[in-house]
Amino acid sequence: MRHLPNYLNWCIFLEKLKKSSQKMMDMAKIVLSNAGALMDYRAIERRYQNLLIQ
Repeated sequence: MRHLPNYLNWCIFLEKLKKSSQKMMDMAKIVLSNAGALMDYRAIERRYQNLLIQ
């Protein structure tokens, strides 16, 4: 269940790119639109472990 939101976001991302005529440019815009995405991704396991401890 914990991976379901990530999978949904991935599907949305792929659908946006399918409809795009400038795939590389649009991919860069999507990735750069969330500057904290990499930090969020790297924190997933730590946050999950914290949740288990509480």
